[in-house]
Amino acid sequence: MLVEDDSITALLEREILERRGYNVSVATSGEEAIRISGESSSIDLVIMDIDLGAGMDGIDAASAMLARKHVPILFNSSRTEDIVLRRVERLDAYGYVIKDAGEKLFSRGTASAAQGAANTAEDRAKSDAEAAVAIATYVRSLKLAPDDFAVAYDGVTETVIVTGTGSDQATRERILLAAGNVQGVTSVDDRMTVIRTEPEARFHTVVRGDT
Repeated sequence: MLVEDDSITALLEREILERRGYNVSVATSGEEAIRISGESSSIDLVIMDIDLGAGMDGIDAASAMLARKHVPILFNSSRTEDIVLRRVERLDAYGYVIKDAGEKLFSRGTASAAQGAANTAEDRAKSDAEAAVAIATYVRSLKLAPDDFAVAYDGVTETVIVTGTGSDQATRERILLAAGNVQGVTSVDDRMTVIRTEPEARFHTVVRGDT
């Protein structure tokens, strides 16, 4: 995704990227970039300008995007002031390309950032898969897991996703508690079902004279 408020610059940079085989979507503001990022799961790299006109700037937009999920971001700006660069350094960014440095440097910076993002994504996927196996093995060692029990793990949000069919609600809750107590897990996404549900509680209104 290319985040650029100047339409001519966006057109030129999009043409450069598309000639090199990238599929490019364009956002013209930080707010739009945040929305698109939140709605899409297929963004491999965000090329972010810093000065985006009215509204939030590119650094604030990048910070908001990263607060929601991991998104590889390459900054592309003419801003070189220390105060700006220090703000960028606080973020998990994949580089900084000076705007108007030429097509060759822009292309190389983009390719390098895209490759770095791909390598990071591959490493993260491997790490998440290993964590999921470890969590599933632990729960199975407690003799709680049903035959169709499965676990996935998202290391970015530290969320474990649990699926399967529990024999009853009590077993389901013990499985979720066990998965949630593993180090590195901060939340559990419960997608389990239960074979035998507990009967609904019945309430009786007590009136004077009841025994």
